[in-house]
Amino acid sequence: MSASKLWIPILILTVLCLNTQALAQEAVWRRAEVKYISPEAVYINAGKAEGIRLNDSLRVYRDGRMIGLLLVRHVATHSAACEIVRQGPNIRAGDQVRFQGLPMKARDQQKRTGRKSPKMHRGMNANRTGPKGARVERGRSRKSTSRHNQVSGYLSLDVNVSYDLTGKGLAYWYPGVSGKLEIKNVFGSGLTLRYRQRSRHYRRSNNFVSGLMLNEWTHRFYELALTMNGNDHGNEFAIGRILVPSVRGIGYLDGGYYSMKLLPDVSVGVVAGLQPEIHHIQLQTRSPKYGFFVNYERRHSQGMSWQTAVAFSGSMQKGVIDRDFVYVQNQLWASGLFSIYQSVEIDINRGWRRTAEGRKLSLSNLHMYANVQPIRMLNVFVSYDARRQTHNYNTRTTPDSLFDGDTRQGVFGGVNVTLPWNLFVSVDGGIRFHPNYARNHIFGSFLVRARHIPFRGDMLTLRVSAFQTQLNMGLRPSITYGFTALKKLPLHVTLGSYLYKTGDVISTYLYTQLRAFVYLSRLYFVNVSLHRYWNDRLKSMQMYLELGRNF
Repeated sequence: MSASKLWIPILILTVLCLNTQALAQEAVWRRAEVKYISPEAVYINAGKAEGIRLNDSLRVYRDGRMIGLLLVRHVATHSAACEIVRQGPNIRAGDQVRFQGLPMKARDQQKRTGRKSPKMHRGMNANRTGPKGARVERGRSRKSTSRHNQVSGYLSLDVNVSYDLTGKGLAYWYPGVSGKLEIKNVFGSGLTLRYRQRSRHYRRSNNFVSGLMLNEWTHRFYELALTMNGNDHGNEFAIGRILVPSVRGIGYLDGGYYSMKLLPDVSVGVVAGLQPEIHHIQLQTRSPKYGFFVNYERRHSQGMSWQTAVAFSGSMQKGVIDRDFVYVQNQLWASGLFSIYQSVEIDINRGWRRTAEGRKLSLSNLHMYANVQPIRMLNVFVSYDARRQTHNYNTRTTPDSLFDGDTRQGVFGGVNVTLPWNLFVSVDGGIRFHPNYARNHIFGSFLVRARHIPFRGDMLTLRVSAFQTQLNMGLRPSITYGFTALKKLPLHVTLGSYLYKTGDVISTYLYTQLRAFVYLSRLYFVNVSLHRYWNDRLKSMQMYLELGRNF
């Protein structure tokens, strides 16, 4: 894709933004809460029953200020798992979530009557009724309930600049554009159009890394699809460049999927397509993908829910088996108490894979996560991660030793405590196992955050991170002061350092950082970061600027 064609999607997104003001006036905002955060997702205590749908956009607030956006990836009856699309301060448990939607009962009533439930307007006397108890409205009349072409998403322009102060000519700058577009109920068809793309232009003053070009464009097209979610019969489908949430291991594909409900708690589906070249629109006709999945979801009494997904999927390369595997995911969730998550991929070895592995079945990826919150102020979590880089047809002759850097097998856990006096304490750590090394990798961190210090509304954060690997040790202390300038400009100033020990050599690097993330009228946002390294070896100034609009 040439640079000139890049502005076509930007122009489309900009034109569509013009319709968002009218749509926003019809929004009905509801509230939920972030219950906990895992390495995979942000979980909230609202779901289908409260009006949340798959791929909805949710806003996160703290102390009345918007701090981030979430995208719903999995939704149960009273809970949802979300992907972080954008955040300023780190999202944490207890943050407020606001979203648009009708509760399940209201949607059911709307389907039966063919119209939306009436809203209360200013000027309406809620206690005054007409003949036979009919409510009488005064003031403004109701607007049309028809909501075609509901637009949401964001568009942002950013630039990352580095000024080299060492005299080695290592400066660079990366301007870019990214956008996400979702149009629900396109022209009243019930279909949803989704588009997600990022492009960046790299300009480097020196080819300081072998293989990198001094001047190049990169384009990544993540999604371009038409979908139908949750119609009256529970059927869903999508066509285009998609990522199917029910078949995690299959990744992106150019094709489609179809899902239908067999029972109230059980749905089945199929997916098929071609492996896309994610940097381009072109199809890879020699790389088909396929899959079949079954989902089970059950809401139990006392706020508990159980979800299970089982999928078989595979891929081919030039007519040769690339990979066949079964994906199994389970999640048990109890409102406000605990959650357990597990996923695993079981490879079915055929052809060259059978020869390489020496067995019919093998576990390629395993991930387990548990979160317990016995009381509101205490949160404990632990995870076991055995995900790793797996061989495919193109890397079938690559030695296993070259994949060591991609191995993440290990244990990770931590404790978060919210104390009186506006204090928050977090301790976490873990170990990554490396059987071929004399020493495993150990890492951990300690964080203390105090609010309203030294003045009301300010925040002081102290963090110390440490690690030990086969070759070196490191320590990274930092202190961050957050405050609001000019009444509406939140700023974060950080002073920190890196201390490394390799053998008998100790290296120290000092840095300062200034960050600001501002929302303007809940639509526009500005993200600014200035980063300065002071030591001779890394002396440089880095600046990041992002301008965008949510719609």
